[in-house]
Amino acid sequence: AKTGGIWYWVNIVYTYGMTITGSLILINTVIKLPMAHLKQGLVLAIGALIPIIGSLVYITNSLSIGELDLTPFACAVSGGLFLWSLFRLKTLQIVPIARDKVFDSIEDAVIVVNLTGTIVDFNKKTRAIFDVDPNELVGQNLEIFLITRNIKFKVTDTGVKTESPEINNSGKKSYYSITSLPVEKKQGKLAGYLVVFSDITQSKKAEIHLSQSKKKIEGLNRLAFDLSMVEVDEDVCKKSSQAAREIMGFTYCSFFVEKNGVLENGFNSSPAVANLVSDNNFFNDFVAGTYKSKKTEVIKTGDFPENIRKQASEMLQICAVLCMPVSDIGAVFLFGDTEEVFSSENTRLTELMVGHSAESLKRLWLQKSLRQQAELDSLTGVYNRRYFNPLIEREVERSRRFGYPLTLAMIDIDRFKEINDRYGHQVGDMVLKGIADVIASQVRKVDTLVRYGGDEFLIVLPESSDKGIDAFIKRLREAVSEWYKETRLADFEIGISIGISKYDPALNEPVDKIIHYADMDMYRDKKNRKNSR
Repeated sequence: AKTGGIWYWVNIVYTYGMTITGSLILINTVIKLPMAHLKQGLVLAIGALIPIIGSLVYITNSLSIGELDLTPFACAVSGGLFLWSLFRLKTLQIVPIARDKVFDSIEDAVIVVNLTGTIVDFNKKTRAIFDVDPNELVGQNLEIFLITRNIKFKVTDTGVKTESPEINNSGKKSYYSITSLPVEKKQGKLAGYLVVFSDITQSKKAEIHLSQSKKKIEGLNRLAFDLSMVEVDEDVCKKSSQAAREIMGFTYCSFFVEKNGVLENGFNSSPAVANLVSDNNFFNDFVAGTYKSKKTEVIKTGDFPENIRKQASEMLQICAVLCMPVSDIGAVFLFGDTEEVFSSENTRLTELMVGHSAESLKRLWLQKSLRQQAELDSLTGVYNRRYFNPLIEREVERSRRFGYPLTLAMIDIDRFKEINDRYGHQVGDMVLKGIADVIASQVRKVDTLVRYGGDEFLIVLPESSDKGIDAFIKRLREAVSEWYKETRLADFEIGISIGISKYDPALNEPVDKIIHYADMDMYRDKKNRKNSR
């Protein structure tokens, strides 16, 4: 070993300590270099270590070469390596650095794999998509890694585009088209593959949106057909509410319909929403306002009346309500728990749905009106003879099937011709209307009152006993007498004659004969009443 003073060794320790420390820092940096710079870094690290090793050998006299100093020779070897690196590996040139910058700046995610499918490099976008640590990704088999993300992809299927399922990264939903491109050397020999992930999120979302809109329109077409077959108002609201939930994505639904100038709550999809819309503030602010303005509006729960705000947001877990007029006949309120259901597109389709509902309700009301015009007597408001014919057939059939008696009561207004002759047809009409109202007030819900002729009324009374019929006749005569005392439409008492007949299912007589029996009994009663005056 070489000898020297204390300061000689201090210099040796200091010099070599700093040199070795710098070399270690260089080696540590080389380890972390991207693939594009790794080979260059290794050459630089080795070149830096060779002179240190040669000098240490000389100082420690580790080799039996006497006083020969290997340091100059080691420096020459190191210099040769540096020259080879400069010309062969393009060390210190900007091209590899520029390539790395360009690689990281590509908007698509790019992964470099070798012939075995192992990941050897990737750009910055890849890390952003998969949210992985670089050290964890390098060295993995790409196909296996993608399977863990529910993506089936084969690296060797070059040129084939594979569409990824939805990738959720930090709450953001994205879609990608994956393509494998071969990487060849100058001699045309395959060296590996570039796997490119192209962002197709916007086009995919547009495709999904178009598909959803198509499904909604198809669903609304089915709803329109179903509503055309509905025969009850409530079923229109039920089917529309179901469509609002299943097709349009709303959580709750409430219908208000105007009847006789009053807005009535016609349907609620749940008791909870019924309680909400029954609040006076909600009705005054939203229901009446929407019906009056005929404008569609989205109102967030934060703008609800204070007394129902908590119930809406916490109990029903809704974020807003879509207030929409139902043509000119009412208003509908559709509650949702996400902002997406209140989009302009969804609102437009919902207006189409509500339009179908409105037309169906109007159709039912028109049919009911026409049916009433055809079946109801325009003067008295009771059923007419046209309605009676199919009714009596149904009642007779039920009487036969279940074996219960069926009673008919024929009623005629006494001295009605005299009323018309002495007081005119206007008073006669008032008498007809008054008597009809009195009779209607005395019959049961299961009974049916019919204006059978000019001044004749017929009552169909199913399941009535003799005792019950007698009590009914007495009650009816007393009611007519009270009506006359109140109205005094004539200077003589207006009364009624009543005839009773029964259909016996065991005898199975024709209906016409049963009506004839009631008619004959009524004339007997009229004759008896006339003789008693």
